[in-house]
Amino acid sequence: MSERPNILFITTDQQRWDCLSLYDTPGLHTPELDRLASEGLCFENAYCSSPLCIPSRVSMMSGQYPSRHGAHHLRSRIDFDFPTLPGILTTQGYHTAIIGKTHFVPREVEAAHVAGVERPDPLSQPDREYGDQAFWRSFDGPYLGFDHVRQMFGHSSERKPSEHYRVWLEDQGWDLAEMDSLHGKGGSSLWPAEGRSAGLWPLPEDAHQNAWMNDEAERNIRKQHGSGKPWFCWVSYQDPHSPYVCPDPYYSDVDMTGVDLGSIADGEYDGKPAWYKGLHETGAYDDGKPKPRERFGPATAHHHKRVAKPKEAIQAYIGMCNMLDAYIGRLLNTLRSMGALENTIVVFTSDHGDYLGQHGFWSKGLPAYD
Repeated sequence: MSERPNILFITTDQQRWDCLSLYDTPGLHTPELDRLASEGLCFENAYCSSPLCIPSRVSMMSGQYPSRHGAHHLRSRIDFDFPTLPGILTTQGYHTAIIGKTHFVPREVEAAHVAGVERPDPLSQPDREYGDQAFWRSFDGPYLGFDHVRQMFGHSSERKPSEHYRVWLEDQGWDLAEMDSLHGKGGSSLWPAEGRSAGLWPLPEDAHQNAWMNDEAERNIRKQHGSGKPWFCWVSYQDPHSPYVCPDPYYSDVDMTGVDLGSIADGEYDGKPAWYKGLHETGAYDDGKPKPRERFGPATAHHHKRVAKPKEAIQAYIGMCNMLDAYIGRLLNTLRSMGALENTIVVFTSDHGDYLGQHGFWSKGLPAYD
């Protein structure tokens, strides 16, 4: 390996630590990541800096805890007045890129922030021209130290594909109006809307965000490999984040034998703050009211009544993990075929996990379990 090796940084979104088949977790089939763990270093006592996306991702960018960088929750908007990982690598002669999810600022201003027209000031009004698809056809960075940016908004079931992902779908010939109708209307980021079957993503695998991301990542890596310049590429997959939907064959191929469908131990909340039990039973805290969004942001754990079909949700979640493994394997095989893998440091992690019904909760955030 050279003195300045390439760096492939792979992250997933909301993937539990035990969702690898190397831990004998039922339903999981992740041979590529198991191989990465066996041939490299597997950190089994590592903790994310926050169980929420923005704080955790800004920590990855800065090497700082949320208490220092200031992004505490999903409503945080901060000035990035500190060195970032890609910015530092750029000064060392690296070409830097991010493909997929960014989410270093709140979702409602993310596209404008990437485009450079939204400041952290929550009272500022962004220039809405960034939403024009002509913009996303020409824009590819820079952003927060990244030379090259190919991004998208939302998760696997987003109703209106946007930004670079939308451009790719258009170029592939997908009927975006048809995609919108298949996804159904309404709903939240936790659970599929009415009109979408719980568990099974209603579109072909070829239209999935993972396919787009691999296409973009491989194109960028091949280009930089030919340049002879060292590169850093952050491939930021959005799965297995809720809503819990997954395309076939990955959804139907999951063997649910022995899968934990959300166990709650006897005396689960004994010795815990009173609001743990209240949150599980009613979705509220011990005072009968949700905590203010401005304190914690919107993403505290959801209680069990929010999820109508837990078995299908968990099956889809496992299917997404297995699908990610297949696509990460394709990416690594591209490096092998190019002869670049032996000079590339590969790092795999996730920003945080998901309760998946265990302890009586779903999604992420508070309360504080491993």
